[in-house]
Amino acid sequence: MKILLAPDSFKGSATSKEVVSAMEEGIKQMIPEAEIMKAPLSDGGEGMSLILTEKLGGILKKAMVKGPLGDEISSYYGLVDGGRTAVMDVASVIGLPLIPEERRNPLKTSTEGVGELISEIWNEGVERIIIGLGGSSTVDGGTGMAQKLGVIFYSGEKKLERMCGGVLNEITKIDISFLHSKVKKTKFIGACDVVNPLLGKHGAAAVYGPQKGASPEQVIFLEKGLANLSLRMKEFLGKDVSEIKGSGAAGGLGAGLVAFLEAELCSGIELVMEKLGVEEMVKNADIIFSGEGKIDSQTSSGKAVAGVLKLALKYNKPAVLIGGIIDPALAKSGIKGVLEMESLVSESISVKEAMKNTRKLISLSAKKLISQFIEC
Repeated sequence: MKILLAPDSFKGSATSKEVVSAMEEGIKQMIPEAEIMKAPLSDGGEGMSLILTEKLGGILKKAMVKGPLGDEISSYYGLVDGGRTAVMDVASVIGLPLIPEERRNPLKTSTEGVGELISEIWNEGVERIIIGLGGSSTVDGGTGMAQKLGVIFYSGEKKLERMCGGVLNEITKIDISFLHSKVKKTKFIGACDVVNPLLGKHGAAAVYGPQKGASPEQVIFLEKGLANLSLRMKEFLGKDVSEIKGSGAAGGLGAGLVAFLEAELCSGIELVMEKLGVEEMVKNADIIFSGEGKIDSQTSSGKAVAGVLKLALKYNKPAVLIGGIIDPALAKSGIKGVLEMESLVSESISVKEAMKNTRKLISLSAKKLISQFIEC
């Protein structure tokens, strides 16, 4: 039996590579002779650069940059394609896990470290930079990044000092006269983990603000700020990015990449799966195991699991999912093409316990699921 293991990470508790290892352990207990194909995934969030750098035989490098609250942190990026292409994750610079829960506030977080890492990467002489946009703690529309690359934001006659979510409402003018000259010489690709637009009920503030620590009042404030930023982008850059698919990724950083760096946005999971050759693996698999930390309505919005299931349906292959938490409504209604779903969190296992014992529980879930499949 050929089994494909193609999960995303379980954020905060296990990398996608660790999830694959745990799934394999559980399956091998039931079918020692199983032929396992491994494809640890990232939809553009944490681990994307690590996965692609390893797969493409690249070099991983470290860099010191500012984190989401301005503290200096150690980040990293990968060099592939003979040094012509760099791969980076915003999660390694401005990721939500980098901030203690009690300090999370998207009015104060900034993408400035993303700009610093881009500047660091330019020292390598690259021609292309792929930026994974998942897992951020920010809702600043990419203004912090742009500021570090030379863009000046004004409130009246005054230059705004540190761009973050809380000052977007104050922007009255954007000046790109001093934008770094290397921007025009570099091809930027934003690998999105979602397809959400910048504004509205499906936008960056409304959907992801609460996850990043915003209160209902702050969500409204951030929405107004992003709307003002969008207006100023049209006025001073001549670009309307508010409705572009993925412009709401990473708190509007997707919009900022397009507006300031003329980036191309693409599906992160499709990019990663193409580089890993996942479609060919799906063709050859008898059953597919996938999963991620939380399986809910957002799972279908460009996430890794959605990409895997799309291929499973294309080739009529059965799939099973393991989730840290599975939305009860989704568990009841089911997902097209999914044979079974297993949640680590249950009536007897709390979220805290599940996060502490993630790999063990994934292994047990994989063992249970493959047993049911054999019985079928």
